[in-house]
Amino acid sequence: FGVSAYPTLLFIDGDGNLVHKIVGSAPANEFMVEARKALNPETTVFGLGKKFNAGDHSDATCIAYMKALEAAYESDKMGEVAKVYFDKLPEASLIESKNWDMAKRYLMDPSSKAFAYLFNHSKELSAAYGTGEVEMYYNQVFGTTIYALKRAYSKKESVDGLKDKVAAIERLLPNESFKASSRLLLNLHLTQFAGTKQWDNYCALIDKVI
Repeated sequence: FGVSAYPTLLFIDGDGNLVHKIVGSAPANEFMVEARKALNPETTVFGLGKKFNAGDHSDATCIAYMKALEAAYESDKMGEVAKVYFDKLPEASLIESKNWDMAKRYLMDPSSKAFAYLFNHSKELSAAYGTGEVEMYYNQVFGTTIYALKRAYSKKESVDGLKDKVAAIERLLPNESFKASSRLLLNLHLTQFAGTKQWDNYCALIDKVI
């Protein structure tokens, strides 16, 4: 079942099909609310996945699916759905508190045009929500992607699936107004050189920084 964290709760129907999944513990009342979703194909993570994959990208389906994927600890798929959902919103609306709160929770893809808009409007976001909160979000998005690249290299997995995200980081981070830019780019390049065993370039970059 691909369990990678504990506790993982799997809901399986009478035919042996996995229909719903919850990762993590919760108080009894919260657990029961989430568990009851397994009884309705419209609310299970796999039922919502079928609707989404069949082309239902409505706001209601996307939001319900993102919440279900979050509960199922399926962060990669959640990111794909979030990119579809946020990229179709009017850009100016992304700064509204409702969408900003959701973006911080679900939108972790630097290749998303919605994320690019948020990153390039840091002044407006900082004025509305505070510099610390905004920079923490940016650091989380970039840092999570670089970590995913590092993990792909260490597990000898294909990095092609991260190509667009890495290209987006290279495009967005040469931004002097974001104080963590140079540190994150350094981390990215060292990860790439180590992952491809370009040790001369790895050492040269460290020498340059020192």
